Amino acid sequence: MSSDTILYETGEHIATITLNRPEVMNAFGDGMREALLERLDEADADPRVRCIIVTGTGRAFCAGGDIASMEKLQADDDTTVLRERLRVASELVGRFRAIPKPIIAAVNGAAAGAGMNLAL
Repeated sequence: MSSDTILYETGEHIATITLNRPEVMNAFGDGMREALLERLDEADADPRVRCIIVTGTGRAFCAGGDIASMEKLQADDDTTVLRERLRVASELVGRFRAIPKPIIAAVNGAAAGAGMNLAL
């Protein structure tokens, strides 16, 4: 998953993190959770950033997990990859809770599954 699936910009003391897979309603694909963690860390570490906004490109905020990716994971029957995804997802939730800066979910459309959790 290329880094352009998570966009990051700062300005006026605000960091904006944008989920950028509009063709699949910003569903989480391979590597996307890790990229989101990196951007959260970047915003948290930047003393100029006072607030973080998370949003999505296109008509959805986030449709949750990428079904095609999940189907492949199930077909491969690889529990190692599944465990790693669950570990990263858990780390992501913990990171959102640990960051002392306000985090705003700018929900611009559908928020389903993990996307709903992210919005909360």
